[in-house]
Amino acid sequence: MKVRLIEIAPHKAGLMFGALMATLSLLFWPFILIAEIAQKAQPNSNGFSGIVHALFLILPLFYGIFGYIMTVVMCIIHNFYAKKIGGIGLTFELPIQSSEQSENHSA
Repeated sequence: MKVRLIEIAPHKAGLMFGALMATLSLLFWPFILIAEIAQKAQPNSNGFSGIVHALFLILPLFYGIFGYIMTVVMCIIHNFYAKKIGGIGLTFELPIQSSEQSENHSA
């Protein structure tokens, strides 16, 4: 089945991508903690400064907000051009139900 993607809901796509980016930014935390431990292991070192800790605490927030904003902008641009060009062509294949599955659903 061939279909065309001509419109993306900017707000919904932005929320989804912003949430994904905020969640994925949490993957950086273990590396930052390892770097902090390594820094503190050095003689005459106090580790990272407070500003670095603050930056990594708000990193997920920044990733989420900017991920949302950029996704909304890109969706608006896509929707504008899709109306003029015709959208993105997609092909879907529906699963074929076997006769056993159709009998189970009718019983």
